[in-house]
Amino acid sequence: MAGVEIFERADLAKLAQNPPALLFNNAIEFSEFVETLANRDSTTLTSVLVDYCEVYDLEYDMLAKMMTSSLKDKVAAEMRDAGYLPKTNRLEFED
Repeated sequence: MAGVEIFERADLAKLAQNPPALLFNNAIEFSEFVETLANRDSTTLTSVLVDYCEVYDLEYDMLAKMMTSSLKDKVAAEMRDAGYLPKTNRLEFED
């Protein structure tokens, strides 16, 4: 993830001094930030997103605008694997 500044989990509190919209120029930057933290800290994407919401006092549904479809798919897979979403037994394709 070239060009993504590496943040410590504790840095989220420091970043809270800036509005979320000012931290990331687009959904790609935000999604790379989330994935970088999750990979580096060996934690789940969901955990990083929950922490982000807590630091910025955001509702979870507000994150949808800040996430790429790829990140949304990864979070959904994570939630299915954890048993929070039903597992699908067929592939779904949009026409």
